[in-house]
Amino acid sequence: MGDNNTYFIELFENEARISHIIIAEQTNNLPKSILDLITKNISDFEYFGQVVFSDLKSLNRGRPQRTYFLNEQQATLLMTYLKNTEILKRFKVQLVQDFKISPIVANTNGTTVNDNKMAESNLKCDINSTKET
Repeated sequence: MGDNNTYFIELFENEARISHIIIAEQTNNLPKSILDLITKNISDFEYFGQVVFSDLKSLNRGRPQRTYFLNEQQATLLMTYLKNTEILKRFKVQLVQDFKISPIVANTNGTTVNDNKMAESNLKCDINSTKET
């Protein structure tokens, strides 16, 4: 789990979001399980705003890997769908703290509160919504 210098939140168009992959890692779940849970209940998540995702091309020529980026309300909803283990309870506390300070940290460094900025990675991705036109 994150320490005082690790933040899991990224900003997308000035909105704090967290990747489903980070949620999976921090709660001892498989990323595919979390992705499937979101996909299965997508209309529930859309109730709390646009569900942002990116499809990153695999380095091994496979299908692109979808990554969801949830806002605070969507991440909170996802937490309610998961079994309330000790690991999950600790992560919930960390997540609440991260969302609380995300506007403050974003204002001090410009774009994001995540040290591993997706926008600065070598991977090219498009941010889309689940509502395709």
